[in-house]
Amino acid sequence: MRVGHGKEVYPNGQLRYEGEWIDDGPLHPNKVQPAPPGFVLALDDTDDSTAAAAAEGGAGLNRMESTKSVNSLVQSTENCHTVVERVVKDAQGNPGTFTGLVLDGIPHGVGRMVYVGEIREGFWKHGYLEGHARAFFSNGDFYEGNFVQSQREGKGVYKWEDGRIYEGDYLNDLRHGDGRFVYPSGDEFVGRYEEGQRT
Repeated sequence: MRVGHGKEVYPNGQLRYEGEWIDDGPLHPNKVQPAPPGFVLALDDTDDSTAAAAAEGGAGLNRMESTKSVNSLVQSTENCHTVVERVVKDAQGNPGTFTGLVLDGIPHGVGRMVYVGEIREGFWKHGYLEGHARAFFSNGDFYEGNFVQSQREGKGVYKWEDGRIYEGDYLNDLRHGDGRFVYPSGDEFVGRYEEGQRT
């Protein structure tokens, strides 16, 4: 596990990231440099079932995490379900550095998108984050739960850096439905929300 100051370079010598590391990942992911043009990532220790499931669009977050590491780049022409690391746009037109599967140049399959101030990882469908996924924010906040077309929808847990926690229902990216809100003091509210507001 990489922790502290360090740098990582691509096999061709190009700098990928230099700075602080935490939990084996860059502390400032917005400073990660994309792979050189014309190259895609080659994955180590990917079993055939994972690759086959990913190619069929059935790979989930847990399968992606079973992949050990990214250690090299191979020259390739992009095609259906190619693993890439480069700047792309999601379905909403937001640019980010995406590592994962793409279809026709947009995120489609398991992947991780690093935006300015936010990281989203999970399963992508035609450029949208879909199903169970995670979002990490530069201010220290964290969300894990269900997404529909890149918006929080269904069950989820949002944790703020200051210790507040909301666990419950979401609709259109807002708290909506039954939920439990815990304050740093330990006080809590259990009840209904509508369009982000307590009722």
